Amino acid sequence: MSFRVAFIIFCMAVPGLTQAQDKLPPAVIAVLDSQFVIVNGQASQGIRTQIEAIRDVYSEEIKALEDELRSDEDELKRQQAILAPDIFAERRREWEDRLAYVERLVEERNRQIDRSFNDAMNQVREAVLSVIVEMTEQRGFNIILEKGELVFAARTLDITDDIIIALDEALPNVDVPMPK
Repeated sequence: MSFRVAFIIFCMAVPGLTQAQDKLPPAVIAVLDSQFVIVNGQASQGIRTQIEAIRDVYSEEIKALEDELRSDEDELKRQQAILAPDIFAERRREWEDRLAYVERLVEERNRQIDRSFNDAMNQVREAVLSVIVEMTEQRGFNIILEKGELVFAARTLDITDDIIIALDEALPNVDVPMPK
């Protein structure tokens, strides 16, 4: 579920944000750049740093395997002239099997990294929603508009910085474990 859809559902479920009366309540509007909040929060920055460290570990592992494959391929090419064709073909198949294994490993590592990143960022998104709920209750907003979809809004309506500050207090860090 996207952040916007979750927020709209939240707004519909919170008492006081909608009224089934003849008269509409006065609008108490705020403006939020939710993507900026999610990208620039302290926890998000930490997540990116941890993901890069995991990526570096995996890159070293893959590089070592690729170096070994290159070396084995060079050796196989040197031996081609002296090996019987059936033995060479068997060794070539073994090398190709190892190559396929490394290719699958790269794909799996990338999926693991993506999964870890998405899991961590979902924690950030949930925390952003909680911070928005709390601020909505504290300040009495009944409309929060996405900044990127507006033509104009007074800067005094923008709560983006306030949300980031509250988010950094509520969720300063998210641990991204090394995928198994």
